[in-house]
Amino acid sequence: DFGTAIGADIWFEYVSDVTGTVTVSLCDLANFDTRLEIRADGCDGPMVACNDDAEGCGEYTSAVSFAAQCGERYSLRIGGYDKSRGEGQLEISSVGDCCLGDFDGDGIVGGSDLAAFLAVWGSSESEMDFDGDGVVGGTDLATILAAWGEC
Repeated sequence: DFGTAIGADIWFEYVSDVTGTVTVSLCDLANFDTRLEIRADGCDGPMVACNDDAEGCGEYTSAVSFAAQCGERYSLRIGGYDKSRGEGQLEISSVGDCCLGDFDGDGIVGGSDLAAFLAVWGSSESEMDFDGDGVVGGTDLATILAAWGEC
């Protein structure tokens, strides 16, 4: 089992800024035998991708790419094989695009998007809870207003 072989781990939360491909990499950036695990919807969510010893990476370092959705939260688990430890630098890159607030898919944030947003005000509608605090509220509204007329 891949998960039981990760030790001395640390978790990060990543909110995708694209619908497209996200790459998480420690490739040649760590001084220990690394492992990566990506999960959707928190650390107990389904595993999206994992890697141990990526091809083309030295010193048993890892890298993984996965299909991401704009605005979705992913948990990144970084650890060492069989509890190995060390130091490293994490790189995250993405290819794709994102238009936060364009709920109707017309390519621009406008009136119908605001109406859809206001219809779920105060709820925990995850697609519209941009700041991840569990409630659609003022900070999320600021995100929509900042993107108004754009995409």
